[in-house]
Amino acid sequence: MKKLYLIFFLLFLVSCNKHCYTLYSNDKKQSITIISNGNIRYYINGKHNEVPEKNYVKVDLSTTAMMNNDELVGSWKTNKYEWKIINDGVTVLENKLDSTRFKCENKFPEDKNGIPTLIDFYNKPNCFDIGFEYNKILNIRGVAKIE
Repeated sequence: MKKLYLIFFLLFLVSCNKHCYTLYSNDKKQSITIISNGNIRYYINGKHNEVPEKNYVKVDLSTTAMMNNDELVGSWKTNKYEWKIINDGVTVLENKLDSTRFKCENKFPEDKNGIPTLIDFYNKPNCFDIGFEYNKILNIRGVAKIE
């Protein structure tokens, strides 16, 4: 019986640190899976429960203020990309996405004074903004649905 409790406790610990969300465009034709585990986060094209061998970006969140102000912005079907996302301040560890179809950046755009701005993503067609705290989604704005 003690072994059973130990197994449940260990499963609880492992599952508490991992967060998995799927973000969909309004027409549900496109999706991005976000898997976070501690300071590592994956942005994966399509719906997934685990990290695949390709079609993902792996980032390190340890250089961001992820505990209180981790923000992800993006857009669907803009310019030549199926989707584009920006997570300011992260370090890109691996990029296994097709760069002709998907774009992932680690620096927010700046205004004429060099101040980061997200004005191009607020209330714009096909754009979204997601706020995280401790890898949990706090808010979402724009044209995207979360599961």
